[in-house]
Amino acid sequence: MSYPHFHLIVTSDFVNMVDVQTIGVLVTATSLTVAAIYYMFTLRMNQRNMKASLQTRQAQLLMQIYQRFSETDFMIKFLTTRTREIKNYDDFTKIYSERDNVELTSQLGSLFAYFEGIGVLVEEKLIDPRLVANLMSGNIILFWEKYGPFLLEYRRRRNSPREWNKTEYLYGEMKKIRGEEWSHVFADSKTTS
Repeated sequence: MSYPHFHLIVTSDFVNMVDVQTIGVLVTATSLTVAAIYYMFTLRMNQRNMKASLQTRQAQLLMQIYQRFSETDFMIKFLTTRTREIKNYDDFTKIYSERDNVELTSQLGSLFAYFEGIGVLVEEKLIDPRLVANLMSGNIILFWEKYGPFLLEYRRRRNSPREWNKTEYLYGEMKKIRGEEWSHVFADSKTTS
């Protein structure tokens, strides 16, 4: 005996079962796709937030550096040191003798230490050198071009090649960024100092 409706029932249930499985698979695949897109979106937002946070921290650090540089006492020390006339290395060692002139030596050492700290931050990529250049490259270049030759001779005579080398590095970075833009200023300052 044959059951004509049995074949239709099996086929109809099988199709319903396949449809339910297909719908389940599609829902799962769609959920995974949405989750992956959400995850990528979240990662991108986090990267943007981290970049913005880093830029904010760099700006705060730069402003702290610049605030110190623009303080009256610091500026007096900088201008006095920069405009002091020095003829040669022997003259330099007389003026900045630790034994004979602690105050002047401390002023110069303070300036070198300040620029040395900025040099470390720039070299370690904790602050963008372009930001430093936009605020104070001219002063850094003028300072090094006045005192750098004396420091290089000091290093040679004392066999101390690393002394204030981050200040020299900072000078190099400022020169790369500013290049010829400041060359006329340096020529004028060398004739007057």
